Amino acid sequence: MLNKDLISASIPTLSLGDTVLRALHLMADYHVGHLPVIAEEKFLGLISEDNLLNIEEDGLLLDQLQSEFINLSVIDDMHFIEAVRIVNEYSLSVMPVIDNESSWVGAITAADLLKNVGRMYGMDEPGGIIVLEIEKRE
Repeated sequence: MLNKDLISASIPTLSLGDTVLRALHLMADYHVGHLPVIAEEKFLGLISEDNLLNIEEDGLLLDQLQSEFINLSVIDDMHFIEAVRIVNEYSLSVMPVIDNESSWVGAITAADLLKNVGRMYGMDEPGGIIVLEIEKRE
């Protein structure tokens, strides 16, 4: 399964003209700790809720916080396991998906990635597999 097959239409994006307060409200509404920042259909980076909570001025524009952006993403036609690896390694709640020209394609939530890993390993099927290993003498 490819990354583009798992894109969630429900994840909002931010622009450089959005404020810290708007970003925090969207993160709370959608229960995510990261949101992508997009400008002219190009992915600029992820902004973290932890970074935003440390900013005292709620009216500050994201344009002034570009140094805080996390520049992690996956290519749309790659296998989704790469997205799982990055989400796990960097503790992300949202994984941005771009194309080969760094144009915005969409985002995948960490929850959706976990569901698909479960499906891949048959966790959604009833039953189980037991492997017994015994010595040849027995």
